[in-house]
Formats: sequence, C-alpha cells, structure tokens
Amino acid sequence: MIYAIKESFKSKNNNFSFTSNHFDNLFVNSSMSEIDYFVQLLDECKGGRIALVGLDYSGLICDYINRRLSLFGFSGYLGNPMDIASKTKSQQDVSLLIVVSKSGETAEIVRIVDESRKYAIKVVSILGTPSSTLSHKSTLSFVVKSNFTPLSSSEADYFYGKTILAFESLLDYYLNRKDQ
Repeated sequence: MIYAIKESFKSKNNNFSFTSNHFDNLFVNSSMSEIDYFVQLLDECKGGRIALVGLDYSGLICDYINRRLSLFGFSGYLGNPMDIASKTKSQQDVSLLIVVSKSGETAEIVRIVDESRKYAIKVVSILGTPSSTLSHKSTLSFVVKSNFTPLSSSEADYFYGKTILAFESLLDYYLNRKDQ
C-alpha cells in the first residue's frame, strides 16, 4: 500500500509538488496552511514525545501511525486512554497528542483532550465528522472524506482505510518538505 501511494505521488518527471487539490481528495476543507502547520507541529515535537489515542478501530490506526512515526525518529506513546491522561499530568515531555475518532464525540477521548490542553499540549485530531466536539477542542483537526456511518453491517466503512491514506499523505508531505 505504501509503495502504491508513493508511486501515485510521482509525476512523470519526478518533480512532484503537493497542491491543495491533492489533499482535497482526502480531507474536508483543509487548507495548505493547515497542512503546513501540521509539519510545524511535527518539527516542534521532534525532541519530545507524541501521545496517540483512539478506541477500537481508531486505536489500531493510532498503532499504525505510531509505528510509522517511529521509523522517522519520533518517540511515540500508545497506551490506553486512561493512561494517556495520567501521562500528560506527570510527563511534561509530551509535545503533541494525536487522536483518531470517527465520531469526534467519544466522551473519554474528549476528556483526555481537555486534560491535555490544561498542560498546553497541542492536539491534532483526525476525524470522520466535521463540527464535532473534538474538532472544536483540537489545535488542528483533519476531517477525512468518507461515509460516516454505513447503512448496514454489510456496507463498506471507508473511514479507517482513508485515514491511513490521509496520514501517509501528510507524512509524505512532511518528508518532502524536510528534503527541500
């Protein structure tokens, strides 16, 4: 999958440049200034730690993000949500909290975001719903274009797969910016 994503970004002359059109296919209403701010947040936390939190399938996405970030020298922390809240109180080296939530309304995740904000920890949320509680409480939020709720259990749910694609695109943008 990563190979396919990388190949799709290359132009014929290998001078690919990111445009807002690229991200328009992945996110609802994200601007290049927001994408650049994400890059800045990653730069700022290079010496610190990134805490990641999500429940159920979103937790699996957080694990994926954590593993990918670790390949590029980032120190991540993936634990259960209660543990993350206590870590933000006791460990001031947490520089960034990344949350993944399809609804953006999970009370436990909202509480962790509120607690993190008390300690001036910046929060990036990756969501499936615009205008959610987490969207409003986050430093930066990305809403992934997907069907929010499948009509039946036999209908495909694109949020989780598209979240991985969206994160890979953000990471690729970050790495391309670092190479320039």
